[in-house]
Amino acid sequence: MDVLEAIRNRRTIRMFRPEQVSEDLIRTMIEAAIWAPNAWNEQPWEFIVIRKSETVKKIRELFQAFVKVSHLKLPKDHPHRILREQRLHDSVYKDYYAGCAAFLAVFVNPEKTEHPLEDASAAIENMMLAAWNLGLGTAWLETLPEKEVKKLLGVPERLKFIACIPIGYPARIPPPPPRKPLEAFIHFEKYGRR
Repeated sequence: MDVLEAIRNRRTIRMFRPEQVSEDLIRTMIEAAIWAPNAWNEQPWEFIVIRKSETVKKIRELFQAFVKVSHLKLPKDHPHRILREQRLHDSVYKDYYAGCAAFLAVFVNPEKTEHPLEDASAAIENMMLAAWNLGLGTAWLETLPEKEVKKLLGVPERLKFIACIPIGYPARIPPPPPRKPLEAFIHFEKYGRR
């Protein structure tokens, strides 16, 4: 699969078949991550591979608890709050990440970079595209309480939590979401010049 095909076809996967993912495949994903561009080539990433079923379960529980209260921080008429409340009402979130074989927790050392979010985001995107190419599904799960994740995983205070990436074989692949045409985003030389 070429890179453009992987970019167009990759989907966010939130439900997985209950099959193990080999350590070799996880290492391939992390290798793709460490080749991401990063400020001054400081390579500030730290990755924790989480495979023990009790820890995977705890990450899912942290997500479930966090999502129940996170929408309350948004204004009552905010579309994301309305959507989250509907999903909570319909119990949509309860099956998220079911069957997940592993999580990859991504941290950045802010002492090594002035751009922790950018550096980590590039690494995570590489990782997710590599996973898709390997037949694996992933999602970007940042809605977790940093303090509790660090405590659970024994992570030093100096590291910044970015996301937990669930990994597994997709139980189902959702259809592609609609995309606006390129013309909706492109400006030439100055804003507004189409």
